[in-house]
Parts: sequence; C-alpha cells; structure tokens
Amino acid sequence: MAKQVKDKATRDILNPNQHGGYRVGAGRKKDASIEKVKLGWRVSSEAKANIERLAEGMDYTAAELADYIMKKAKKAPKTLE
Repeated sequence: MAKQVKDKATRDILNPNQHGGYRVGAGRKKDASIEKVKLGWRVSSEAKANIERLAEGMDYTAAELADYIMKKAKKAPKTLE
C-alpha cells in the first residue's frame, strides 16, 4: 500500500465515497448568479390555485409570478380582511 497522501492509490483508499471516481473539485458547483431560497410557508390551497391559474398560459411560471408580486409590494395592508 502506498504511504503518501499525494499518491493516487492512497487517495483512492482514503476516499470515503467508494462509488464512482474521485477527482479534486468534482461535483456540482453553486450558481452564484441566481440567489433563490425556498419558502417554508403554508398558504391555502385557494391561494396556490389562484397563482397557478393566473400564470397559466403566460411566458412565466407561478413561482416567478409570486416572486414578482412579492417584490413589487411596497407595504403591507393594515388588516387582512
């Protein structure tokens, strides 16, 4: 067995993931140009269906429509009636 960490055989033995090859820097890279996060909020099925209906047949998705609406809102209403 090779005893140097820089030796390819030793790297393969030390690799914790034995499925597939091991290359330095391998794997998906984060796309820094798009900063998006998932929302963990629950909304009524009516609200979701309405956003999907509004986006239907348009050249944008329901998620893009919701993003647009949230960005353009200047202030929150005083009450939710």
